[in-house]
Amino acid sequence: MLRSRPRASKDSKRKSTPSPIPPRRPPGKGLRGVQDRPQAHRPRKLDERGEAHLIALACGPAPEGHDHWTLRLLAGKVVELGLASSMSHEGVRKRLKKRPQAVAEGRSGAFPR
Repeated sequence: MLRSRPRASKDSKRKSTPSPIPPRRPPGKGLRGVQDRPQAHRPRKLDERGEAHLIALACGPAPEGHDHWTLRLLAGKVVELGLASSMSHEGVRKRLKKRPQAVAEGRSGAFPR
């Protein structure tokens, strides 16, 4: 047998009140609580020489059987050449984004025209 809940009267309905919002910075720290904390230093996978080699690859001719360089192809080539122990396509994208002028001047860049 189903039991129904007693109906609430208009007077007994609760109005929802917003819960307090926690402060965005710790109390008592002032503006120091807003500043970014220093991040743990991670060594870069590619040094400047490696980045220059990556840009030269991206500006050079595409590999056999491909129309243009893709970020994944470039990441694989960087690992294959021993410039880095591992490299993701996202890491390649970030490196090439830092130097858009150099990639734009190449005949066959990493990004489709």
